[in-house]
Amino acid sequence: MASLPKSFNLAEVIPSLPDGATSQLVSCRPISGSAFTANQIIEVDLGSRGFCDPKSLAIRYKMTVNTDVSGAALVGVPVYTPFARLSTLVGGSSIDAVSQWNQCAYVLVNGEYDVAQKYGVQTNYGFSNPDPLAGGGNMQYLDGRGCEAVLADASANAVFTMSAPLIGTLLSNCEK
Repeated sequence: MASLPKSFNLAEVIPSLPDGATSQLVSCRPISGSAFTANQIIEVDLGSRGFCDPKSLAIRYKMTVNTDVSGAALVGVPVYTPFARLSTLVGGSSIDAVSQWNQCAYVLVNGEYDVAQKYGVQTNYGFSNPDPLAGGGNMQYLDGRGCEAVLADASANAVFTMSAPLIGTLLSNCEK
């Protein structure tokens, strides 16, 4: 029986990166398209560039909201709201599938973040961005985003960029 290298001992905690290791920021684009609408599958291949720190995985995207939707809102945590299901495949085999991932992420964010932390990430997470000095800094703006509030006029589309860590998956909760 062949023994595995010491780096595969899952009981041992890695205190830091191994000696001589370098880190790189890698951006991965979807392989299934560049623009998506409701009920489409977004596939992203992480590739095999070496070791990956699962806690460093994040999503970043630009969203366009059409003006023909009356009273539209992104409820919960807007950055996660569009995603109904998240599946993780390794080597073609499914290792994790989370149905209603948007709701799971909402529970995780609301359970971990206090008000100050939510205000700190409100722009990245897509929450409405009121001016607290003008009386808009209350809790109603930290539980979703009203899309009509970002529209300057009825003929324009609302476009905004959001980013957040990939949370609530088997892969993102791993250490090795």
